[in-house]
Amino acid sequence: MKLPIIAASLLLATVAIAGFFALAERTDVDSKHVETSSLILFAGHAISLQAKDAGATPRSDQIDAIVKRPLVDAWGRRLIYRVNSENAAKPFELYSLGPDGVDESGAGKNIDFWSVAKMMGATE
Repeated sequence: MKLPIIAASLLLATVAIAGFFALAERTDVDSKHVETSSLILFAGHAISLQAKDAGATPRSDQIDAIVKRPLVDAWGRRLIYRVNSENAAKPFELYSLGPDGVDESGAGKNIDFWSVAKMMGATE
């Protein structure tokens, strides 16, 4: 991964810190939600930046090399990543199964990149 991609990812993660503090103050959100949301935001932006740099959304087998850390949520489950070629506005899905471990395709109690990015004001 190129240095500008890493720097941009770190900047976006830093900007979102204040939003995570506000998220942590909500009564329905615990530290595991905040930890998982932070990982998803960091990974999602790294994937987005790599996609722009390469001109294509990364495949599933490329994600670990891009993010350079295990994509495991605070409940110990691997994050779900899928390329979404049918939606140019959201070219990939990245989400945690959340506290209940039920796959709702990023909805319900799942924690997904696009919702977290929007909530934190970190969408492009």
